[in-house]
Amino acid sequence: MGLDGAWYNELGADGLHDTGLPVKLTEGFKGGMAMAGVRHMFLLVLSFLILTTSAFAAEFVTIGPRAMGMGGAHVAVASDATAIYWNPAGLSARHRATDIRAYIGAVAKDHSGLGDLWNDIDDVLNGRAINNPYFYSNPGDVDRLVDILHKLDKKGSRIDINGEAGAIVSADIKGMALAIGATGIGYANAVPRLDLVNVNATLPFIDPRSIANNTSKIDLTGLQTIEYSLSLARGFINDTLHVGATVKLMDATTYFDSIPAFNTSNTDIVNEVKKNKRTDQKITGDIGVIWIPSERLRLGVVGKYLTGPSFSSARGNIEIAPQVRAGAAFLPWRGATVALDIDVTSNKTLTPGYKERQIAVGFEQALGSRGKILSDLFTIRAGGYKNVAESGSNFVATAGLGLGLLGLRLDVAGAYDFAKEEIGASANVAFQW
Repeated sequence: MGLDGAWYNELGADGLHDTGLPVKLTEGFKGGMAMAGVRHMFLLVLSFLILTTSAFAAEFVTIGPRAMGMGGAHVAVASDATAIYWNPAGLSARHRATDIRAYIGAVAKDHSGLGDLWNDIDDVLNGRAINNPYFYSNPGDVDRLVDILHKLDKKGSRIDINGEAGAIVSADIKGMALAIGATGIGYANAVPRLDLVNVNATLPFIDPRSIANNTSKIDLTGLQTIEYSLSLARGFINDTLHVGATVKLMDATTYFDSIPAFNTSNTDIVNEVKKNKRTDQKITGDIGVIWIPSERLRLGVVGKYLTGPSFSSARGNIEIAPQVRAGAAFLPWRGATVALDIDVTSNKTLTPGYKERQIAVGFEQALGSRGKILSDLFTIRAGGYKNVAESGSNFVATAGLGLGLLGLRLDVAGAYDFAKEEIGASANVAFQW
């Protein structure tokens, strides 16, 4: 089948490029009435999602190597089992009827070089306590500590780590797409809380503002959730409009501890953080829509965590407030996809005063032929994303590869900020038929 056949483009990774739409799309929209109705419904859902969200949320985590390889531009692209997370409407807007998938990934962000500066503090102290008189025998060491504190005094100075792992099964049952999954998502955050008053290079019994009395701390916060999800999706109006919803039980554990920035003891930080752990459970849900106005264009919008679940922690409540992301995907030629996503909401992170709002772009090219033996034998992906909510944020480049044979898929991807502040990786294995 080719572009001049009854169906458009049977080639594409995870079935995105097989839209299942007739080339003569207008035959299903006589007089333009159906098209207008779809357009109005799409805009209505988008408006509803925006109006029911707040301005505070956890950042949008990139789940799966296909999404990471395409820079996180996946709301309109999602057409495999990971649509349970990205946009449940994608479960019915796909080629393969059944998808069993397991995945793992992580992203680490060290903004302002907090990790290196923290190591520099250890190097300066060299095992000496900050109130040890011998430490003041070298004024240069005290000056270095003060200089490190001032370097840390920068908005957004933090270390963020998020990771995920999970398994999903999706299938078509009597005209409905159904998926069940369990996804573990972990957020870890380290933020300096600085004392820039007690910084004098003097002995504590001489000067009350001696650096020996400095109270700078590093706040450590963690949120670990396991999302048990059930999604349903269905296509309407000749499969040009897909609507999906997810209900999920979130089993959460929160962690918090605050340690002295000049700590020279052999304290087990992990055990200290676990002493302040709390557990909680909440039910929430997602709603998504994908509209396919033509054989080459897909538009998507998703609202996530619509009930704004909040979890108790020793630091105070940690909220995962509603998130909204919109996306578009264009299919310029056989096997190719160009995608764009943008966060409609500006999402609060675990770092006080720091927000995330991403713009993501991605490209995918599937090679090979879809059939009984070859199934997108080789797929290449590239993209990137940038946080536009904060000035000075860096562009993060991404790339990925996929292999498919006899229904088995292996995908890997990576992300890298060439300013050396962010790095990530993701992988999955899937069986599709």
